[in-house]
Amino acid sequence: MGKRIMIALGLSLFYCLSVFGGEKETTYQEGACSLDTMAGIVDENEYGNENASISFLQEVQSIAVGESYAELKERAKASAAQENAQPKLQGNRWGIFLTPSEVDLLARIVMLEAGGESPLGQQAVIEVIFNRMVSPYYGGSLEHVLSASGQFSTWKMRYSAQAAPTPQVLASITSVLQGETNILPFQTLYFSRRPQNRHVQVRIGGHAFCNQ
Repeated sequence: MGKRIMIALGLSLFYCLSVFGGEKETTYQEGACSLDTMAGIVDENEYGNENASISFLQEVQSIAVGESYAELKERAKASAAQENAQPKLQGNRWGIFLTPSEVDLLARIVMLEAGGESPLGQQAVIEVIFNRMVSPYYGGSLEHVLSASGQFSTWKMRYSAQAAPTPQVLASITSVLQGETNILPFQTLYFSRRPQNRHVQVRIGGHAFCNQ
């Protein structure tokens, strides 16, 4: 394999030099030594055939830029792991995206606020929180909204045993994040056991949801 690589590498470098040594107007696309070009060189010189693997061609290419095929695979693996670690985008009418840690925080607060409510009641509470996140009066990050002074008294209990979310609470959050709900208008910014003002939008379970 080492002899095949060195021969293919030499041929590919010779090809590159011959191309770039031509007219000055040669474009990158016209003169670039691509993986396909290397494959052609290997085939023409009978050092590659129908059984030549793509891994061999990638190894030739990576060596040409000073990187072993093993290093190339490790770099690709690390890049994929980093991409998978990024929060997934959700499609909803607020345009809100949450990281896994934010989902956990939201789930704990919703559990404390509406853990005993129906899925509809839980989803409505989540919608109020999202309404506040995009509101010019309460707007900000999820943590900013939930920790605002005098707003969510359950904030101080978020790490208590009672805050451990049920599967239903997590399912309610997923439904809202994925844009499957449309219960309350954007101006519905309050919910409580008793109406916060006269602008009651709807009553769901034990909560009255009020508009600004």
